Amino acid sequence: MADFTAGIVCLGQQTIFQDASTLANGAITSWNWNFGDTFTSTLQHPTHKFSDTMSYVVKLTVTMDDGCAAPIAKVVKVYPSPKPTFVVTNACEQSVAQFTATAAATGYPVTQWNWNFGEPSSGAANISTLKNPVHKFATAGTYKVRLIATNVLGCIDTIINDVIIKPVPVAD
Repeated sequence: MADFTAGIVCLGQQTIFQDASTLANGAITSWNWNFGDTFTSTLQHPTHKFSDTMSYVVKLTVTMDDGCAAPIAKVVKVYPSPKPTFVVTNACEQSVAQFTATAAATGYPVTQWNWNFGEPSSGAANISTLKNPVHKFATAGTYKVRLIATNVLGCIDTIINDVIIKPVPVAD
């Protein structure tokens, strides 16, 4: 009997499709997958990344060593990713910069925020799991700040922005 599992399917993320087919006797000799979006695979446990949030009919046909084939089709819903964005205020060296995160309104709230402020020498102080953290940059420059947002379904999305930290003026 042909069967498969996929778990939660998130937009833009690789989904592992697990063959769960069973036989009373004999062996499966081939797997033919059709993901419903023009892509196919002949692997037993393929991965696939969907490019649109909608429902797809995923079909698996397994062929046994006696030449018999068993098909199954299941509807797989693709859920949206959080699409995070952020703004930073007070971006001056040796000052506390305030980061404010937002995410697209998808109906699935963000439950995790993971920041990396792009300062390689600051260790653990370089990261945060707060939604709206603060961070003090030691020196002026351009930093690649990364924010990874995870929604309640486990769908993730990442944004990396250049953040320019301005030098403090020198009074003379």
